[in-house]
Amino acid sequence: MLVTGEGHLHGFSHTYAGATLLAVFSALTGKYLAAVGCYVLGPNRQWLVKISWRVTFLSAFIGAYSHVLLDSLMHADLEPFYPFTTSNRFLGLISVAALHKLCQYSGAIGGLLYFAIPWLQNPGSRFNKRDRIAPPISWISCDNPLTYPAWPGKESACPAAG
Repeated sequence: MLVTGEGHLHGFSHTYAGATLLAVFSALTGKYLAAVGCYVLGPNRQWLVKISWRVTFLSAFIGAYSHVLLDSLMHADLEPFYPFTTSNRFLGLISVAALHKLCQYSGAIGGLLYFAIPWLQNPGSRFNKRDRIAPPISWISCDNPLTYPAWPGKESACPAAG
């Protein structure tokens, strides 16, 4: 479609029926890929953090359905309720510019909350004293031995404790 200009840009994957199939597939494969990714990137080197099936499926369905909804607001070729109807009643509910601003503001608020909530729960203890940045996973706690295990030769790996 993008090269030749022919075809349908937003096909079956941009319907709620297609998004349901993609969400199930994503949840079934993504649970294990996320666990490996957390291991490779470092936050879960001991394989102690388990991602529940509930969180996996909820995340997959929120992602798939919100993608179809947001695209439905701005793309005229989308048929979100296919095969039941080919109409798109979401198209034009808000302008594309307003949709972009909504997404930008939502991302900014989400970023602030990501760092603010752990800090508000326990001010100061979430920051590494050496470089003053938040750890990769901001929901960890120095009080939890699973997230800050003791290392050989040290009482605790928690910056506040040691």
